[in-house]
Amino acid sequence: MLKSLAVLPVLALLLSACAATESASPGGALSGKLDTPVDVTLRWENTGQPVAGRVLEYANEPNGEYTVLKFLAPEETSYRHPDLIPETRFFYRLRPYYGTASPEQSVTLPEPKPGDKPEEDPHEWAVPQTLPGAPAGTQSLRANASAATPTEVKATVMTSQGIRFTWRDNASDEEHYAVEVKAGAAPAWSTAALLDPNINSFGLVTLPEERTAAYRVRAFYYGPASNVVELRTGRGKP
Repeated sequence: MLKSLAVLPVLALLLSACAATESASPGGALSGKLDTPVDVTLRWENTGQPVAGRVLEYANEPNGEYTVLKFLAPEETSYRHPDLIPETRFFYRLRPYYGTASPEQSVTLPEPKPGDKPEEDPHEWAVPQTLPGAPAGTQSLRANASAATPTEVKATVMTSQGIRFTWRDNASDEEHYAVEVKAGAAPAWSTAALLDPNINSFGLVTLPEERTAAYRVRAFYYGPASNVVELRTGRGKP
């Protein structure tokens, strides 16, 4: 469950003996700036082909493994990455992703009963899995995103904090599935969970603000990554 996606390392740039304060590849869409020695702001352009969203990632080595910092809505064009480790290199990249989400499912969780301890539930129902006998997806997201969209999405309340989602996997070439949430007071959708291909059952333990919320499931694939922005943090705040 991705309730708080891991922070991506900010791209590091070494300039002589001093830390870089700004970096952007020539003609690239992603840029980064050190606002303080340990606080970074990243910016990009919302241009080109329409996207389902973008994922911002970071690594600490030029050829290191990237970690997800955040899944971003299409309209977002900046992200602040604060309180970083001093004197450390960070590498950032941005990847678009494509795919149509299922119709939303609205869920209101019941109030806990006296003595109810949902945190002690073993949560076997929450394990991501491919249900036995489920038909394999046959539609290409790249060729026909609408036909590859998850269908037959069902949200089943399992505890006063937990919901199990099941759906029909129609896609043949997805790179991931995402369960997305929009709490009652939230201004936009966010990614609650990132799942492997072919998964069609998953349980979510909700946050307090999600007692009433809308949910949807998306099969998606990534587009080409942006330029890589490299920054090196300074010695820390005074």
